[in-house]
Amino acid sequence: MLRDGGGDWTDLAALKICFRHSGSAGDSSALKAKILEVVRNTIPEPRPALTAFGIDLVYEGLLLEIDGYAVLGGEKKIIPAEMEAGSVSADFAQAWKTDAEIYIGGVFARSEGGLQAQADASLQKLVRILAAADADHRDLVKVTVFFVADRHGPDGPPERLILADVLGKYLGASGPVVTMVQVPVLPQDGQLFQVDGIAVTRKS
Repeated sequence: MLRDGGGDWTDLAALKICFRHSGSAGDSSALKAKILEVVRNTIPEPRPALTAFGIDLVYEGLLLEIDGYAVLGGEKKIIPAEMEAGSVSADFAQAWKTDAEIYIGGVFARSEGGLQAQADASLQKLVRILAAADADHRDLVKVTVFFVADRHGPDGPPERLILADVLGKYLGASGPVVTMVQVPVLPQDGQLFQVDGIAVTRKS
């Protein structure tokens, strides 16, 4: 498809991989590692921003689904995943900027205190990544949130209300389009939250 569109791997700005999985975080992490080993052996550096997660895919027999964004030409700026400790996407870009467009791979931050604390820490990290790409939260146009149900008890608020409160704090009332996806598990042990996004910097 890249070739048919006049591009190649060097034009791939973001890659999203969802794989069929509903088991433990450890099993999810092991399966993800096998998948990413194939990706590393296929796509040369600099690799795109990456989001990878396990989910119970809709179609029977479907084990893996991949989509991505490619931008032909333009001046590229790569934000390395190593800029933030504990990245789930080592050897991939954390963000890939091409001219005015910024593609941000899966962002998460370890934090004690459950879903709200992880969302807060992850969005702080997202703000730092945007700054490294010469942007800020006002440039975000699309955000996708992946979350695992937090076992806070029957009397706690729904996860979507918790996340809406935290997202509003960082993204503002007139923020980007947001999609929330509940997944059975995320690859890191204890991980409850992950976010990726697309930003378009404003003209000065």
